Parts: sequence; structure tokens; C-alpha cells
Amino acid sequence: MTSVCVVALLLIAAPQLPARDTPTGKLTVTIINVRSDSGYVRIALFNSPETHLKSSFRSERIPATGQHCVVVLDQLPYGEFTFIVHHDENGNGKMDKNFLGMPKEGYAFSRGARVSFGAPSYRDCTLKLEASELSVVVKLSY
Repeated sequence: MTSVCVVALLLIAAPQLPARDTPTGKLTVTIINVRSDSGYVRIALFNSPETHLKSSFRSERIPATGQHCVVVLDQLPYGEFTFIVHHDENGNGKMDKNFLGMPKEGYAFSRGARVSFGAPSYRDCTLKLEASELSVVVKLSY
């Protein structure tokens, strides 16, 4: 019993190891071909194939400012991710579509991945943040 108490006291008194900081970086996304300065430009980031285009781990919204907009996302953990950009021209918080289900508002995927009979795959859109800064340019399609 005494040895158990001594071990417990040693564990409590032992210096704590410092928490391992996860490296983070900054992503700068320049969005070109913005049709108007109406509404907002939204970006949603996804960090796994399972959550791709379903459940974002981070999102931002900025006012549309004309031909191009810049979104800066700080404190992103290093690793793989994808994103989609949406020009919400009427500010209703959703992607408006026509009667065929095609987007009526501007959109773009990371790496400029193209739409072909459905949204592009995680692999087609994947970016890697491996340094303190990553800058990309995407062109909205309407």
C-alpha cells in the first residue's frame, strides 16, 4: 500500500510534459470572376473524404466587393483539406439552383476542380497545407 501511495505522489509531483502544439498556417484564397458586389462570398473548408461537401470544419463569409475578393483563413492545422466558394448574390444563405438543379450563383472548388455530372471528389479538390502560408486563386463559374 505504501508503494502505491509513493508512486501516486511521484506521478502527481512529476513535471508535466508540455502539450505538443499542432502546427498551423494561413490560407489566402483570391476569388476572381465575381459577377457583382451584391451579397456575400462564402467559403467552406472540409478536412476528410467523409465530410467533403457535407460538414465543414471551418467557414467564412465576406461581403462581395466586385471583380475579385480575398479571404484569409488563419490558424488552420497543417494537413489535407478541400474547399468550396459560393457567391451568395441574394444573401439568402444557400446556393440557388434552376429547375434542373444547376447552380444559379457563382461557385468554385479548390484546385479549380471541375463539375462533371456531379461535384468533384475529395481527391480532385485536395490541397495540402504544409507551410506557414498557402495562397491559391479560384475562378467562379456561373
